[in-house]
Amino acid sequence: MPRVKSASLTRNEFDQVINRIAELELQIRANTSVRDEAIQKIQNEFTPLETELQNQLKGYVAQAEKYAEEHREELFPNKAKSAQTSLAVFGFRLGNPTLALLNRKWTWEQVGKVLKTLGLTDLIQEKVEPRKT
Repeated sequence: MPRVKSASLTRNEFDQVINRIAELELQIRANTSVRDEAIQKIQNEFTPLETELQNQLKGYVAQAEKYAEEHREELFPNKAKSAQTSLAVFGFRLGNPTLALLNRKWTWEQVGKVLKTLGLTDLIQEKVEPRKT
């Protein structure tokens, strides 16, 4: 297949270029189809587990909220605003939810990915910037 070297092609070269464009588009569509099928298979495999984990999470959150409401003074002595366990920092928020990095092993990009995975997109803010190119 000849590469396009200049704007002047013969009719035969033009036909070959058009045919190559069509072949490449078909290859791209075939690859995209295979990729999408693989992604769908993985999503079908993990979605039930993810749903079950999210349901468990909601149940535990409800239990924790009830306990915290009933034992606020015990959990937050001296009017503390937050407390912690070995894995989490918790507290009562009067305003909008806020996030803080747990430790230096986490980045905001990793937190964003986890929030998307958990379906907590209301806690994600997309940054709007002008295109500089």
